[in-house]
Parts: sequence; C-alpha cells; structure tokens
Amino acid sequence: MSCDLSCNTHEKLFSIRNLLQEEAIMAQNNVKTWVKHLSVFVKELNTTNRECAIHHYTPQDEIDKGTICLFANKSDPKELFAALYNLDEVCLEKLNLEFECLREIM
Repeated sequence: MSCDLSCNTHEKLFSIRNLLQEEAIMAQNNVKTWVKHLSVFVKELNTTNRECAIHHYTPQDEIDKGTICLFANKSDPKELFAALYNLDEVCLEKLNLEFECLREIM
C-alpha cells in the first residue's frame, strides 16, 4: 500500500513539475514578446519626441530665445561647450567695455 501511495504521489508530483515547467516556458516567451514590443514602442516614442520637442515651443523672453539659439544644431557636446565658451568671451568683452566707460565717467 505504501509503495502504491508513494508511486502515485511521485507521478502526481512529476506531473505537477512538468506543468509548472511548461507554464514557466510560456511566461518566459510572453515576457520576451512583451520586451520586444516594448522596445519597438520606446524607439517610436523617442523618435516622435525628438521630432516634435522643440517645434512646439514658443520662447517667452530673451533668455529663452538665447537658450534656443545656443542649443540649435548642436548635437555634439563639444560644439555646445565651444558655444558656451565663446558666449563667455563675448560677455567678458562687453563687461570690460562697460567697466572702462564707468571709469571714464568717474
């Protein structure tokens, strides 16, 4: 009797294990499919965001206009750094001219 019970239990456990393995494989395949579709969706969303991000923005003041001019057509960080450096040089020149004018007045 105990051998029959033990063999019967073993068969049921083996059957349950096989069913769980099948479910695990199906779940893994579903996750792979979801990730694949999610990556396609994210790429499409990223492309759409890049296409419309700046086109719908209206500058509110001179700072906004200057910022947009500074970042326009600068995909390389080195170009942006160079533009910022040149902007600093221009600002320093203007400040020096203003200080000279103030010294002459005083």
